[in-house]
Amino acid sequence: MKNSTKTIENRQKFLWEVLTEITDRISHIKAWLNRPLEKFFCIEWLDAMHYKVKVNGKNHIALYNIPGI
Repeated sequence: MKNSTKTIENRQKFLWEVLTEITDRISHIKAWLNRPLEKFFCIEWLDAMHYKVKVNGKNHIALYNIPGI
């Protein structure tokens, strides 16, 4: 299968855009990790109880419980 120069250029452009997006996300994550911390944080727990119930062809239903302080 032959690749035209236009196809190769399009692939390179796509890969460059993907790499740019990844590096932008990494810099945002690093900035978030290095941010100053606040004195108090809200604490939340996420828990779920799973029940085997057949409703509209579904076999499991989860009941979510989210208590917070």
